[in-house]
Amino acid sequence: LGEDHQFAHLALVSAKSSGELAVAARLALDAGDAARAIELLGESLRALADSPSYISPETIDAAIVAEALGRGPEFLGALGGMMSQTPWAEASAAILEGRFEDAGDLLEAHEDHAQAALARLAGAERAGRRTPGLRKAIAFHEGVGATAYLARAAAVGAA
Repeated sequence: LGEDHQFAHLALVSAKSSGELAVAARLALDAGDAARAIELLGESLRALADSPSYISPETIDAAIVAEALGRGPEFLGALGGMMSQTPWAEASAAILEGRFEDAGDLLEAHEDHAQAALARLAGAERAGRRTPGLRKAIAFHEGVGATAYLARAAAVGAA
C-alpha cells in the first residue's frame, strides 16, 4: 500500500477544486484516514455549494465518501436542485440512498465506465459481499490494469 499511500498524499496536498477535493477525500478514506476524508469532504461540499453549476464525474467520489461516513443528508443538501441535471448528480443521489447498482448502471449508460466501476466496487465493499455489479467492476479494472482496485475487489466477501 506504500505506493498507493504516496499517491493519496500527493492528491491530498494538491487538491483545489470541488472535484479534486472529492477525489482526495476518497483517497484519504481508502487510505484509512477518516478524519482527513471528513475534512476534505467538507471542503469539497463548500466548493460545490460555491459553484453549483459544476457537477463533475468526481461528484461520485464525494458521494461514496459521504455515504460511508454518514454525511449523505449534508451532501444531498449541497446538490440541491441539481440532481436531475447530470448523470453524476443522479448517480450520486443513488449512492447516498444505498443504490450502488443503480448508480453503476446509470453511469455505464452514460459511458462513464471508470466511475461506474468505482460505484459498484464501493457498493460491494459496503455490502460486505459479492454483488452483481462487482463482476462488471472487476472486468473494468482488469481491462485498465488497476491492481489496487482488483485487490480490493478480491477482498470483498473473503473475510
